[in-house]
Amino acid sequence: MPPSFVGFGFGPIQSGIFVREACEAGVEAAVVEIDRDLVAAIRAAGGRFRINAAHADGLEALEIAGVRLLDPNDPSDLREIRTRLAAATDAATALPSTAAYAAGGSRSVAAMLAAACARPGPALVVFAAENHADAARALAAEIAARLPVWVARPARTRVGEP
Repeated sequence: MPPSFVGFGFGPIQSGIFVREACEAGVEAAVVEIDRDLVAAIRAAGGRFRINAAHADGLEALEIAGVRLLDPNDPSDLREIRTRLAAATDAATALPSTAAYAAGGSRSVAAMLAAACARPGPALVVFAAENHADAARALAAEIAARLPVWVARPARTRVGEP
């Protein structure tokens, strides 16, 4: 199975780091985003967007191509999000707050990631990139709380650098 990536939130961290790296590596990338205007704009641009990369001697304007934005409030997009997560190798959250993990009930970030983590097959690697010292622990707790009882839960969750 080829590597694939699903991000949550399409702000500067997600677009400039995670999605950029995935697209430049040829990895299929999708991002879950609730801003309908942003989803429409990226779709209208054919999955392309521009960022500025800072270097010691100035800025470099980069065009990134190949991302698909999906709105979890659209039923057909929600089905695609779940399908993509079921096959994803990597995921990342880059949201305004750790409170966003649980927002949205069955469409919450934590619920969707828990379903993906409960699937058979290779582990899903999840990065938490919120500006919060305990973001990874908070996300792991929200996911664990939503895992079905038949899923073997690890004795510990590895948080931080490998």
